[in-house]
Amino acid sequence: EEAPSRLDPGKDKYGRPFTEEEVEDVKTILKLIPILIVNGFAVSFNGDIVADTNRKYYGCLELREGNIISGVYVFIILLHQFIIYPCFYKYIPSMLKRIGLGMGLIFAVNFYYTVLAFIGNYPIGDSFHCLTVLDGKSVTITHSWYIFSDIIVGVFLYINNVVLVEFFVAQCPKSMRGTIVGLWLCLRILRAYGILLFLPFLHYIKSGLPLDRGFYFFLSRDIFSVIAFVIYAFLAKRYKFRVRENEINIHMIAENHIIRNIEQEEENRIMERDYASNITITDSS
Repeated sequence: EEAPSRLDPGKDKYGRPFTEEEVEDVKTILKLIPILIVNGFAVSFNGDIVADTNRKYYGCLELREGNIISGVYVFIILLHQFIIYPCFYKYIPSMLKRIGLGMGLIFAVNFYYTVLAFIGNYPIGDSFHCLTVLDGKSVTITHSWYIFSDIIVGVFLYINNVVLVEFFVAQCPKSMRGTIVGLWLCLRILRAYGILLFLPFLHYIKSGLPLDRGFYFFLSRDIFSVIAFVIYAFLAKRYKFRVRENEINIHMIAENHIIRNIEQEEENRIMERDYASNITITDSS
């Protein structure tokens, strides 16, 4: 007796067997979701303003130069759209490499702050980069320290908000694009809870330690950002870009069909003319 087809249970349960395109769509989604989660988690390691569960803020809210971040963000968008993409298209790295660059920038900023914490001078016991300053008047940092970090943060925001979304929209099947974008927005909201992991280094560590609280805060973020980058590199290396077939251009097909018919009619007309002339010559002879 012949064994039943393995597609029969699928027909009974789902109404029809799955095509190869549908199977590849599911595989693509299962590979994209871990990459999205890792990037959403890594966003928590960016920024130097932290709020605890009681809505107490640690950081220099008054010294932030938001205009620098926004300016860099808009400048990169215009630069890529009108100069880099049209003129240097062949030299643009893949989206996965650009996303990895963004995660590397997160580590660079945290490492930068960690070095500042290690070599820093603490005239006030609870002060480092304004992160552990409980008194708003105890500010020991100037605007110049933020310029470097603000530029990198602007680049990172471009990668996270533009490149990442463009990558997922391009790779996802049409039926799942809205779901993936919604998940990305959800992770952006939940990143505040990821920041809570580092609050013990600000609130509970005593300031009498050889190094101030800011050092341990940024050191912990360095470690977590490296772990996230390693996981992302592993997932990106195993990911295979999904290349879909180009959509059928109906107008081009119709135009080619009409052109072929015209050419065929012209050939038939020439053949009929030649045949008629041959008959005339034969009759005259």
